[in-house]
Amino acid sequence: MTRRTARLGTYPVSAMRESGDSYVCALSGLDTKYAGRSIRFETRISQSAGQVSSAWVEGDTVTLPRVRLDTPAASLANVNETVRVTYGQANLMIYQADWTALLTTLSWREVENADRYTITLTDQAQKSALVSVDMSGGQPKITVSVKLRRRRAAAGTM
Repeated sequence: MTRRTARLGTYPVSAMRESGDSYVCALSGLDTKYAGRSIRFETRISQSAGQVSSAWVEGDTVTLPRVRLDTPAASLANVNETVRVTYGQANLMIYQADWTALLTTLSWREVENADRYTITLTDQAQKSALVSVDMSGGQPKITVSVKLRRRRAAAGTM
């Protein structure tokens, strides 16, 4: 497993203020893409004129809070599309025709910093399907999960 790290920046003591026995530095202006990630603090002591007098010491690791992203506004639309089909008997696909298909399309506007969307679709019979769209790889990876109901066998049959 590889671990990705990103440098958020270095904050010299001069950017910190003393508070009792410790130094305090407020991190501000962090991009929301770092939400839920961890920050590891490292320190070292230096004397005047920036002369280093100690090695780096690893401090605490703090996890940044997660953020709630906006909910995308989704819309459904029915679209007529003409599809050319070839048909015939098993090995003799000799006929062609243009069929008009009524397709239901789902669309939404992307939300900044969102790389996964989960959408529950429910039909008129209250059957639902869960659609997951993963955009983290650049190209969408779509997974549809549908709960299948098993039919119960009649008594005395298998």
